[in-house]
Amino acid sequence: MDRFKKFIKSRYGMDSLNKFLILASLVLSIFQGLAASYDKVKLAGFLSTFAISFFVFFAYRALSGNMALRRLENEKFRKISWPLRKNLRKKPRDKKYAYFTCPNCHKSLRAPKNLGKIRVTCKECHRQFEVRT
Repeated sequence: MDRFKKFIKSRYGMDSLNKFLILASLVLSIFQGLAASYDKVKLAGFLSTFAISFFVFFAYRALSGNMALRRLENEKFRKISWPLRKNLRKKPRDKKYAYFTCPNCHKSLRAPKNLGKIRVTCKECHRQFEVRT
C-alpha cells in the first residue's frame, strides 16, 4: 500500500484539461451508444475511437510524472478556452444598473442607469474615469 501511495503522490493528477478530456470522453461514449442503437455503425465507430483516445490521453496525463510539461499543456488549454469559460460564468445582470469595466484593472463595476455622464472611481485600483449610464 505504501508503494501505491508513493506512486500516486509523484503523479500529476487532475486539472482543467483532464476534466475536459474525461467529460468529452463520457459525452462521446453516450453519443456512440445512441448512434449504435440507431444502426449508424460508421458514426458509432468514429465516436468510439475518439472517446477511447480522449480517455487514453486523460489517463496518460493523470499518471504522468512530468509535472512541468503537464502544467504548460494546462496553461495553453486554459488560455484557449478562456472566452468560452468567461461567457459561461456571466452573472445575471440587474436591469436597474449599467455595467462596465475599469480600463486599468478590468474589474467589473456598476452604476445606476439614467444618470448621464458620471465620474466613477474603481474600488480595486482607485482610478477615476468617466462613463455614460
